[in-house]
Amino acid sequence: MKIRTWLLTLSFPTEHRFLCAILCWSFLVLPLAAQMGGMGRRGWGGGNYASTAQQGADYGMASMMRAQGYQNLQNSEAAKNYQSALSQQIDNRKKWTETYFDMRKTNRQARAEEAPARISHEDAIRLAKSVAPPRLSSTQLDPVTGHIQYPLVLQD
Repeated sequence: MKIRTWLLTLSFPTEHRFLCAILCWSFLVLPLAAQMGGMGRRGWGGGNYASTAQQGADYGMASMMRAQGYQNLQNSEAAKNYQSALSQQIDNRKKWTETYFDMRKTNRQARAEEAPARISHEDAIRLAKSVAPPRLSSTQLDPVTGHIQYPLVLQD
């Protein structure tokens, strides 16, 4: 006799039939389902185990093949990640080089703006002549003999 028909044959008042059904379900059906392998993703009965030696060997082979496929998948993802990292490293080096030369250019421009104006060659000659000490006269330096007439302050 099925549990459902057995519950209907009980003569309980209508309001207590629901409570009785819940109690019977929890005390009779659930422990039986737990003994048969649980009520997991595969439904009633049947666990995640083999019933014969051949089925066990097949499960083991399938598990090995699944693990090998997963390893191949992980290796390909690792190779993709490695290539992506290499590409990013090249991009970073390129960006660093461009930034370095941009900074040098900016520094050169800033120094050029702060530097004083450069003077021309003619201005440099004129400035050197104006700052140069006056030449000795013929009384102070004899051009023929090269004798220097020192001032009295410098003589003994």
